[in-house]
Amino acid sequence: MKLAPEKLLKALQEAERLQAANKLNKALQAARQAYRLALDYLPAGHPERRRAARVLGMVLTSLNQQPEAERLLRESGDLPADAARASQLDARNSEFLLRLHREGASVELLSLAASNVDFAAQHLELDSDEATTAQAHLGRLLEQMGEFGLAERAYSEVLNLRRTRGVEGHLMVWALLDLARIFLRMERLAKSGQMLKVALRLQQAQGEQTLTLAVTHHQCGKVCLQRGNPEEALEHLQQSLAVRRSLLGANHPEVAVAVYELASAYLELEDYPQVNETMEMAWSLSQRSLGEDHPQTLQFLAERGLHLMTSGARVSEGLQMVRMAHSLAENQPFEERVHEHLRLTRKSAEEIARNGAYQEEGRTFV
Repeated sequence: MKLAPEKLLKALQEAERLQAANKLNKALQAARQAYRLALDYLPAGHPERRRAARVLGMVLTSLNQQPEAERLLRESGDLPADAARASQLDARNSEFLLRLHREGASVELLSLAASNVDFAAQHLELDSDEATTAQAHLGRLLEQMGEFGLAERAYSEVLNLRRTRGVEGHLMVWALLDLARIFLRMERLAKSGQMLKVALRLQQAQGEQTLTLAVTHHQCGKVCLQRGNPEEALEHLQQSLAVRRSLLGANHPEVAVAVYELASAYLELEDYPQVNETMEMAWSLSQRSLGEDHPQTLQFLAERGLHLMTSGARVSEGLQMVRMAHSLAENQPFEERVHEHLRLTRKSAEEIARNGAYQEEGRTFV
C-alpha cells in the first residue's frame, strides 16, 4: 500500500491537536491542508485519505457546516450511505449505459458521466458499488473518446477502491478487465497480462462458465498475439469460443466473432488453410445469424476476400467478395467507421488487382 507523505501526517496531527483544544478555525485550516494533500498523493479508499476526510468532516460538523461535513463523513465511512441516493445513482448509471450503447460517445454524455461521479462523491461512500460503477462508466466513455491516459486513471481508481473494500466476484473481475483492456490499447502488454492473469485466476476459482470468462480468454489471446506467442493465443481464443458456444449456442453472432478471432492466431502460425476455413466459417455464421447485409457480415466477407488475394490463392474470387461487400454496404445507414473500413479494404484489393500478377488455377491473374 502506498505510504502517506510525512507532511500529510503532520497536517493531520496538527488538525487533531487543534480540534481537541477547541481551536476550530485553525483546526479547519490544518484539516483542509491535510485533505488536499490526501487527494493529491493517495488513492481513494486509502486509510489515511479516509482519516483526512474524517478529521475535516468532524471539524466542519463542529462549525455547523453540515452538507460538506456529511459528504466527507460518508467518504470516510463514518456516515452510512443513503439507500435512496444509492438507488437514484443506480438508475442514473443504467441510463448512462443505455445512452452510451445507443448514441455512442459524445461531449453531452461526458457531462452526464461526470455528473454521476460528482453525485456519488456528494451522497455516497466512494467505494460503494454504485459509486465505483459510475467511475468505471466515466472510464469507458473516456476510452471510447481516445483519452486513454484519463481512462486508465479512472479504471485504476475503481480497482483500488474495490480492492480496499475487499470486493470479490464479477465487480472485481470487470475492474481488472477494464484496466487490462486499456493497457492493451496503450501497448503496455506486461501490465495488461498481469491484470488478466489475476482476473482469470479469480474466475477459475469460482468454477463458473460465464461470458466474462470468455472475454478474459479473448483478451489473453490478444495479449499473447502481440507478445509473439501465437500458440498460447490460440489456446485462449479456442477457450473463449468454447465458452461462448456453450452459453449462446452455435449460431450466435458473438460465436461468429470468436471464430473470426481464431484466424489472427492461425495467420501468425502461417496455417493458411485454417485461416481460410475460420474466415469462411465466421462469415457463414454471421450471415445466418445477422443477415447477408449486416455490417459484421459484410466486414467478414471483405476481410476474407482480401486475405484470399494477399495469399495469392483465389485472387479473382477474393476481389469479387470485396467488391460485393462494398456494393451491399452502399447507401446503408451504417456507422461511418464501417463504411471507412470497407472503403479501405476495397482500395487495398483494387491496388493488388492493379499491380499484382498471380498464378491461379493454372492461369495468370493480372
